[in-house]
Amino acid sequence: MPQATNLLRGSLLIIVTTLCFTAMDAQVKYFSIYTTFIIFVWAKYFGQTVFFSFFFYKNRKRIFEYGNLKLQILRGVCTICPTMGFFLALKYVPLAEATALGFLHPIMVVVASAFILKEKLTIGKISIVLLGFLGVLIITRPGLGVIHPASLLIIIANLFFGLYQIVSKYLDKISNEASTLFFTTMFGLIVSSIFLFLLPINFSNLVDFDLTNILIFLFFFGLLTSLGEYCLLTAYKTATASFLTPLFYTMLIWSTLYGFIIFNELPDFFSIIGALILVGAGLMNNYFNKEVKN
Repeated sequence: MPQATNLLRGSLLIIVTTLCFTAMDAQVKYFSIYTTFIIFVWAKYFGQTVFFSFFFYKNRKRIFEYGNLKLQILRGVCTICPTMGFFLALKYVPLAEATALGFLHPIMVVVASAFILKEKLTIGKISIVLLGFLGVLIITRPGLGVIHPASLLIIIANLFFGLYQIVSKYLDKISNEASTLFFTTMFGLIVSSIFLFLLPINFSNLVDFDLTNILIFLFFFGLLTSLGEYCLLTAYKTATASFLTPLFYTMLIWSTLYGFIIFNELPDFFSIIGALILVGAGLMNNYFNKEVKN
């Protein structure tokens, strides 16, 4: 009975996580017509800094046991680059399509692992990669004038996220979670702050929003980030990753609903088929990884 309770609790936490993250993406897409994407990147890392500040203080001695500083910086690069690419692309790509393309990252992990870690490509892994890229081709339909160049940003962002997971495997062996989280968050906050200072930001489009409304937006954006991160971390303490991972695909449901309600967007037939193929490839990858661990 306690195990069933933990599974239910973990499931609910992941669903809240996906709701928060998808709502955050919808906010970025909606307000991107008023200002630049870098503000949202900065708000994300600022929210994480505020949320994890007590955790960092509590583990202030452990955060400097970073293991390998170059790898910590590389992990930070592999975190902020996909964030920037995805937030920039959201201005141009339908929300549900962007979410579907985001599910390409498990396939990118398989590809990157083969080249960087020299992991053997089995028939199962090759099938997953081919299936994943088939899903991408169906969604983007290159050559038919359907694909928006911004979709390529999401594909590249997934490659960076794949590298991020590989670097994390190394750091997990030589560092601790407090140090890795601290360096990743601080790196993102510092880099996004530099971009925020250097990039020309047009605030003239924000004339319809007074300072109070802007502060309220930033507060809720940070709240969604923090709540999503908290639920995610708590979920993995209550249930196994193999059980929780498939639930992330509920993001497709929420992104479709947000897209329809807020932006009057509905995915077409090919986008739905491509998304389902990507989900299938992700579930296959999750199954094969579970089999290897067993």
